[in-house]
Amino acid sequence: MMSAEGKQQASARPALVPGEHVLIITQVNPYTPVGGVTVVMRNLLSAFDTRSYTIAYLGRFNLRQAPEEYEPREECYRLIPNFHPVQLLGAVFARLKQRYATWRAIRLAKAKGAGIVVGLYPTFASLRIATDVAERLGARYFPYLHDTVLEGLSHTAMADDAATLQQRVFSLATKVMTMSEGMTDYYKDKYQLVSYPLEHSYPEAIESQPEVTRTKTAFWGGEVYAINDQSFSRVQQALEKLDTNLEVTSLSSLRIESASNVVRNFYPSRDEYIQAVRHHGILVLAINWPDESDVHEAELSTIFPTKTVEYLATGSPILVHCPEHYFLARFFRERNCGVVVSSRDQEQLLEGIERLQNNPAETLEMQRNALEATSLFGIDRVAGTFQEYLKAEPGR
Repeated sequence: MMSAEGKQQASARPALVPGEHVLIITQVNPYTPVGGVTVVMRNLLSAFDTRSYTIAYLGRFNLRQAPEEYEPREECYRLIPNFHPVQLLGAVFARLKQRYATWRAIRLAKAKGAGIVVGLYPTFASLRIATDVAERLGARYFPYLHDTVLEGLSHTAMADDAATLQQRVFSLATKVMTMSEGMTDYYKDKYQLVSYPLEHSYPEAIESQPEVTRTKTAFWGGEVYAINDQSFSRVQQALEKLDTNLEVTSLSSLRIESASNVVRNFYPSRDEYIQAVRHHGILVLAINWPDESDVHEAELSTIFPTKTVEYLATGSPILVHCPEHYFLARFFRERNCGVVVSSRDQEQLLEGIERLQNNPAETLEMQRNALEATSLFGIDRVAGTFQEYLKAEPGR
């Protein structure tokens, strides 16, 4: 539970929407120590009074998890406890689990007097539950899409259900929020939908000057998986040719076991992770080409990895490896805040890495540009944008 000091600090922050209570529905407790959407929401919500919102999350069954919560907090509510019978039956009857969670979320919303529902997506279940809850309550509805819905599931057995859900989301939403301008542009071009970008936020103080004294070891924060495994391998091989190690913070990625220059590490606290980002050499971002991934091109081309903001905010040398038409490549090229290699040719990758390693004046300029770009992700700016979106009335 939150300490008396924590409650006092929380009460000093502004309400998320003054005079109203907000129900946020998601898959995982934002205070669970994993990356992705949990980091995004944990950072964003740190700007607001915890009494002004409630987080309702599904969670996943974990036989080895003794405590039900990672860190019990008054604003967090697990819709289906870990060892609840419906949780166990949900392994076979997924729709039963979702209907039960919807019923619990509706009861919670009524108890809290919530007239606003925020539905987080990168999971189908949490987005459908949020949509059902908002529709049943007649609440103002703000889906926050961290991935494309239909396109992201188009290669799975859930494609038809995803199409139906996306149509419902678009029609019910007061505002559709996306995690990047890339997604907003895509939805406008593809569906003529007006959506609103809500970027990742950075709650720490932004560096005033870049750190120039760094280790030689390159750095990859996070997982290696279906959206980046092939591009990661190309960068890893290029670094190996240059006798450069690559530290990876993933603990579960099997794809990197055989790489001789890969060093695994894990930072248990965010402060330790930020320090690692600040002092390593080249920081790597990479996304696969469409023909080397089952993931839809719309998904790949609009991704803006969570770690990007931390890379930028520490004024680090950054290597980006992805096709030139991806939003990530466009962001870095327009701001000249990193080297972008949009070719799968090893020689061009080597040239890009050596450009960062051997041209200190140019690299320093890009590091300074990275710090300047971070103003887009400052917590005050992003939190203020979030507040303004949630104040919108239907039809606005």
